[in-house]
Amino acid sequence: MVNRVYKIVFVILHYQVIEETKKCVTSIQSRLDTENYHIIVVDNKSPNGSGETLRELYQIDKRITVLLNEMNLGFACGNNVGFRYALDQLNADFIVLLNNDTYLIQDDFAKVVFEEWEYSHFAVLGPKIYTPEGSFTNPMRTTLLCGWALWIVIIKNFFFYYWHFLNLDFIWTPVRKFLFKRDDDLFDKNFSETIKKEVNKRMENVQLQGACLIFSKKYSLAFDGLDSRTFFYWEEAILYAQLLRHGLLAVYNPRLKLFHLKGGSCTNRNNRGAILSRYRTFLKSLLIYKKILNDSEDRPHL
Repeated sequence: MVNRVYKIVFVILHYQVIEETKKCVTSIQSRLDTENYHIIVVDNKSPNGSGETLRELYQIDKRITVLLNEMNLGFACGNNVGFRYALDQLNADFIVLLNNDTYLIQDDFAKVVFEEWEYSHFAVLGPKIYTPEGSFTNPMRTTLLCGWALWIVIIKNFFFYYWHFLNLDFIWTPVRKFLFKRDDDLFDKNFSETIKKEVNKRMENVQLQGACLIFSKKYSLAFDGLDSRTFFYWEEAILYAQLLRHGLLAVYNPRLKLFHLKGGSCTNRNNRGAILSRYRTFLKSLLIYKKILNDSEDRPHL
């Protein structure tokens, strides 16, 4: 039984695809089981002007705020704009960072969040995430990605970007299967038999998928959002390492349910400049993650 009334604020990072964002907002409005909520839509400087369209659409709804970033701040910093607004302006008890291609699919979402908080006092909470393929993307990992496992991920991504750069992406899948034939079992948790067996069990201290991250005030006392040094990539791994470092609890609760449409590829295969830029972004985020692992003062809880 929940002992008090909590305020829950949803932060939806928007970029270009307006219909998906509208569906996400509608799913919260129609399914959420509390009146004490607010929705923040953060437009990450969409070049098609859809941020301004959303602001006009929702301007009369007192439960929705649309914030327009002056530039594309990336995933972490773009979300942090909404995260800080939720803390400073709305005094949120819980902040839910949602991808705009996700939808609530249950009628007791808030109840489960509040009950989990009163049971565990989590820092970050993640739901069971359904996909169109029928797979589940949470939890992502049960241990830190390090050592030889980290190197395999680095090599795999090198091949991924290199072949897209050369317009040879049509042979990526068969080569990937040849070079990394055990990779699905080791690193892709959608296909891991271990995770399949555990997907209906509540788990603690796991890496959570970034499509939906629920933060409590316990987290916001230590951090004011996601790691702002990243633009894109590795946010979930960095968050996981930081939680372990600070002794903060991450919980996967399958009683929470969410549908994730999983939008198109983040790599523009027809633009070599964009591919190189994304690979540099990948490497920059990787170095931040490795620094957290390697720095001696960052290791007490690892």
